[in-house]
Amino acid sequence: MGLKKFSLPYNTTISIVLLALLIAIGSEVKLMPFEDFPFRFGLGSMIFFLAILIQPVPIIRFGVVTGFIVVLFRVISDLLATDYGFLQILIERFPAALFYIIFALFFSKVNIDKYKSKPIALGLFATLFEFVSNFI
Repeated sequence: MGLKKFSLPYNTTISIVLLALLIAIGSEVKLMPFEDFPFRFGLGSMIFFLAILIQPVPIIRFGVVTGFIVVLFRVISDLLATDYGFLQILIERFPAALFYIIFALFFSKVNIDKYKSKPIALGLFATLFEFVSNFI
């Protein structure tokens, strides 16, 4: 009996929601590679990228759900930790949803399977897409 290919639960919606929750938590982990430079990045986009490489999901749907869940997670966290109002927090956190939606739109235009054997090209695409998604 051979090993089965790694896969998430059969229900795609459950898979997307679970991955989006993982991304929401991971996006709160910030890495600051340079001590005195205001440059940081979260693990959320890396988890998103790895998820679409490992477990093919409908990318645009995945981006929309991830954006929604990340914003929901951050809004709830801020409501519990601050005295700011819901609308103010939502306005501040909404760009995160746009980031994941735009990031997903970019990846939907690239045949990821074609580039799996070309990791440098795939890495360059991911870097470019993240950079552009952050500035839109």
